[in-house]
Amino acid sequence: MLLLFFNHKPQLLTPPEYKVEDISYELGLEFDIAAHFEQDLIAYVSQFNQLVIANKLGNQLYEHSFNTRVAHPSWHPNKDLVAFWQYIEDKCVLKIISSNGKQLHETKAVSCDRIEAPLWQSDDELTLVVHHWDNSEGFLYRLSTRQFVKIPVPLNKGEKLIKALKAWENQTFYLVKQVNYHSKLITLDGNIHLSWPYPIWLATFDTKQQTIITNDESKYHNLIATHWDQQQYSVMRSTQGIFSTLSIDKHGDIFAAAESWQVNIKDNDDLPIFSSSSIDYLPVSNLLGETAFMSRRTGVCEVYLHANDKIRQLSFHQGHEYVGILNWSPDNSLLLSNRDNHIVLYDRNRTTKQFSSNLPLTLKNAGWINNKQVWGSDGENIYTYDLTGRITSKTQLKNDFIGFHHQTQQWLILKEQQLLTTTTLDNLNNINVLTTLSKQQANHFRDVRFQNQSMYWLSQWSKQDYIWQFDMQKSNAPELKKSGSLIWHYDIKPDGSLLIAKMESIEGDIKKISNKRAIKTRLN
Repeated sequence: MLLLFFNHKPQLLTPPEYKVEDISYELGLEFDIAAHFEQDLIAYVSQFNQLVIANKLGNQLYEHSFNTRVAHPSWHPNKDLVAFWQYIEDKCVLKIISSNGKQLHETKAVSCDRIEAPLWQSDDELTLVVHHWDNSEGFLYRLSTRQFVKIPVPLNKGEKLIKALKAWENQTFYLVKQVNYHSKLITLDGNIHLSWPYPIWLATFDTKQQTIITNDESKYHNLIATHWDQQQYSVMRSTQGIFSTLSIDKHGDIFAAAESWQVNIKDNDDLPIFSSSSIDYLPVSNLLGETAFMSRRTGVCEVYLHANDKIRQLSFHQGHEYVGILNWSPDNSLLLSNRDNHIVLYDRNRTTKQFSSNLPLTLKNAGWINNKQVWGSDGENIYTYDLTGRITSKTQLKNDFIGFHHQTQQWLILKEQQLLTTTTLDNLNNINVLTTLSKQQANHFRDVRFQNQSMYWLSQWSKQDYIWQFDMQKSNAPELKKSGSLIWHYDIKPDGSLLIAKMESIEGDIKKISNKRAIKTRLN
């Protein structure tokens, strides 16, 4: 059916004219918008833990608060039923309510890091996409049997499922991120129906225009429309924040959440140390008082150095590869970072060396052994390298996290909630148990920092972030140092104070982007 539809001779598209109006006016954050396809209803999330149902003029009809975060409501195509997710501890629960707030269904909790909006297939079935740190899965969920059936989305090595959506002929398509950061829209038979030469993460279908509305490649993620024959037109430029969710009704009216926020690296007085309008994170300080950090202020990941009250850009990279690791060498002369699966070294002026980790799986963490050797791990293998990138050793060790404390020359390993330590990877029988962590302390264990005999790390629980401190010489329980929403990264200054990189100044409003010609047609 779809192929017959695609075989029609393409006609030159006439781009619609749009006008924009605000639907929500509240201070704070309104996002994750879902518009009912037929009825005069919208649903969205407010302030992270409130589900709001309103009409399409923005007049609220119902609001319910939850004790943890909720996300991604989705309307049944013709009934007044809305499905949405709630984050609970390290899992997600799918719930279904009526437009007046009556709860009708709740699934068992499923392991997740984040999720996508449910996709209604029928009264009894929904397609779900669940993301984990290292992979994503699609499921068909049946309400009548409470059964999750895994969907065999055909992915090549290194590809990642982004989301599912209904499009032409009401078929279900799957948006996939490719290894080269290109994107493709496929069906379960593996056929590619559309492709884009950059990452697509925002996508929905406009039945009125028969186009897919997505983000473009710009820094501000403006909206564009793509027809099945690859014709494109601009939909809307972002004038206030970044579009984060989209939903379209049968009239072709687009309901969008536009968010504005920043990530500043804060000192103990809660003041930004670099600027007040950037997206700066991954701070690492040294004993000289310098701080290196990663920023997306240009739209891509770049490494910067803050020293002598000046900021110097160390990398000039135009690709979409991700930077998630940044560490000073023991003598503070070099910085180690990553660029996806590559290890990158910087001095105080520029990139000095970049080489592939050559690990069998995705590079998860890396660091310094001494001033002449570095290491990298993919969660199952640990490789060590000299500074030219030559591999000097390989060890197989399945772990949830591994780090190296170069002052004590100890490897620190997290495995099944146990913190372990060893002085050598050559003899894994010589491993000591430091302590056993709670699930909350071990979930999303990341950003380990060492200072003297203490180690610090970040964890996440019910979408809340926690910074812990543990004295490795004592048997005391880990101490909670800081908690809050949207703590991206942190660092420990030489005096023991925290630098926090946290998403803040968050504002989000619901916009209605109306098709002017569709309005005239409805009025006539």
